[in-house]
Formats: sequence, structure tokens, C-alpha cells
Amino acid sequence: MQNLKLKKNINMSFFRSGRILIEKDFTYLPSSLIPGEWAFYECPDGLKFLGFINTRTSKGVVAYIVKPIIDSQLVLFTEEQIAKKVIEENLYKSIQLRKKFYEEEDNYRLIYGFNDALPGLIADCYLNCILIQIQTAGLDRFRDYIKQYLEQVCRKQVLIIDKIDNRKNEVLPNFNMNESISQIEVNDNGFSFTLPFTIIQKNGFYFDHAHNRTKMETFLSKYHGNKNHGLDLFCYTGSWGMHLKRSGFGNVTFVDQGDYENILINCAKKNKLEKGIEYIRGDVFDCLDKLKIENKKYDMVVCDPPAFSKDIKNLNNALKGYRKLYKKIIPVLNPQALLVCASCTYGVSLNDLSTIVNENAVNQNKKCVLADIGIQGCDHNINDFDNKGYYLKYLLFYLEDN
Repeated sequence: MQNLKLKKNINMSFFRSGRILIEKDFTYLPSSLIPGEWAFYECPDGLKFLGFINTRTSKGVVAYIVKPIIDSQLVLFTEEQIAKKVIEENLYKSIQLRKKFYEEEDNYRLIYGFNDALPGLIADCYLNCILIQIQTAGLDRFRDYIKQYLEQVCRKQVLIIDKIDNRKNEVLPNFNMNESISQIEVNDNGFSFTLPFTIIQKNGFYFDHAHNRTKMETFLSKYHGNKNHGLDLFCYTGSWGMHLKRSGFGNVTFVDQGDYENILINCAKKNKLEKGIEYIRGDVFDCLDKLKIENKKYDMVVCDPPAFSKDIKNLNNALKGYRKLYKKIIPVLNPQALLVCASCTYGVSLNDLSTIVNENAVNQNKKCVLADIGIQGCDHNINDFDNKGYYLKYLLFYLEDN
């Protein structure tokens, strides 16, 4: 095992927040390092960490921390033995953590990268399979080992999805899938969705706001305002809108650019909620313009768009996108209505979102009450708000005309 010396001391908060090391953090890096090689990192004060490093990424040297070194016996093993031992330990801990919070039939994020001490590994657990993505060389070297371990422990088919965009930074190869699956079976808070494998986005389904959909439905069970017409924007398979239907909304309109109408209607039929469903396929911004012209009004609008930026450097452009969006949403609200503002854009804060909604409301002669708030569930585990894995925000507003 290589013993790489750091120029500065790294404390535990640096490790827990998911920070990475770069070339300038090391005193020297040997040219013999292979992409994804596991190594010890030694601080000037003697503290050691275990991790893996890739000196050949598109952005230069990137080194990940996996754990602090307490067990001195690790030095007796080979690099491969240490890697497999630690990977197995952290996979086991991740699975056990979810078992404390979820039922066996629930679906959720099983492995959450940095925050499960497995940087670059994302795994989502479905009813009939587990889909995983690997974005770091240090874990991609052991992809077959990870797959076999999860299949053995979870007793489900495991498929590795190699998405080029997610793997190009670490210059990872793309493998042909030896196995395939025709569809994934999803359970989202009691709703059953069947998604053809050919149309899935990201890692299949958006579990990230499942916790907040439950919060919203709980709030609506106690809400005494009108529940006649709801609007689910950027709906994908329609999970937010299904929660509106189950909470008592008579009519829900779903809007998305994708062809997901049959998926959400089939889900609605399974739950006897198919009456009062309308699907509009098209651009959300254009649709809002049309709804305004037609003077359509809704008692509740749920807005959960895809990330407006994947880089903190583009934060200002992301905020411009949200301002434009909510400027168009306010006119389609009834004089008394609810608005869910959900975001998965890293770097956009709860305060940013609430300010944007309030500014647009004031400009259109409405006042706001912040009625509910939420972040990601414990399957997207974080330890504090400085953690790089923190990105999900949920705000529920009550708005009424002045």
C-alpha cells in the first residue's frame, strides 16, 4: 500500500462533509499510481486516512477519503484485500442503516456515495431489482465484487448502469450490460409504478423527495381549503400528483415533456384514482403561459423541476430560472391556494427559494404563509447542512390575494 503524505492536517469535519483532496494537498505523488488505487493518507500530525486516488481524471488529481485509520492491522493486508474489506464493511453498514428506517417492501436510496463512505457509488432499491451507478475509479475496479455482494445480501437482481456523462470525469470505461431487465417495479409511499427500463431517468426513479411527499400529504389531510384542482409540474411519472389525488383532490393536471401518461394512468387505476386526471405533454414554461391565457386556476400547484444547475458556479443562472418559473406560476393560482416549491439544485438555499416565491407573490398582489418545510429523507443521509450531499429542499406555501 502506498503511503501518501499530505501537506496539511485534515480534521474529521473535512472527512464527514465529503470534501475531496487534490494535487496541491500532497507533498509528492508517485507516477506509478494507477487510476483508483487505494492508499493511506498521512497528515503532518500523524493522523491517517484510507482512501483512493485517481491522478488521471479530466480535472487532474482527485483523491477521496473513505475512513480514518484506527486499525493498525490493516497494514498487514494487500491493497486489494483492504479495499474489499472496507467496501464490504461500508456496504453492510449502509444496508443496516436503511433497515432501521424502512420496511422491507419500501423503495429507497440504498447507497448514497460519500455519506455512506463509498464515494461515487449510488444504489437505489426497487421491488424487483437494485440499480447502481459507479462514478469513481476506486470503486469501479471492484464493480463485480460490489454487485455480487449486494445480490447475495439483498437477494435481488443488481444491474450496473454505466451512463457516459456520469463516468467521463474519471475517464472510466463503459461496459456492455450482460444482463437486462424489461421494467422496474417501484413502491413510492404505497403507490405502485411500473417503469419500462428504456425510459427511466437518472437511476430510475426520484426517491429524493419521497419523504416530503409524505409530509405534504399529511399536511393536506388537515387542510380545510379547497381541493378541487391541482397541478403537478415537471411530473415525470406523476408521484406528487398521485399524492394530491389520494389526499382528496378531485382533479389533477400533470405536465411534463416526456411520454409518461400511460405510466401514471396505470398507477392511478391500481389505486382507483383515475377519475379527474389530465395529462399535458409539453414544455412547462410554455404550458404555464397557455394556462394563463385560458384563465385556468388551481387550488394547489406542485413544482419539482430538474436541477437548474449541476455546478455551484452557475448558481446565478439557476436562480434566474427559478424567478422566471415562479413568476409564471403565481397567475394560475386561485385567490386562496397552496404552492409546493421543491428543488434538487445544489447550492440553492431554502432562503433563496422562499425569497423568490415571496417576491413574486408581492409583485402579483398576494401574501404568503410558509406552512411546511422539509429536506431530504434519511436514505439521502447527511450529518449537517455543510455536507456536500445536502441538496434537497421542500417548501409549502399558502397564498391568498391581498
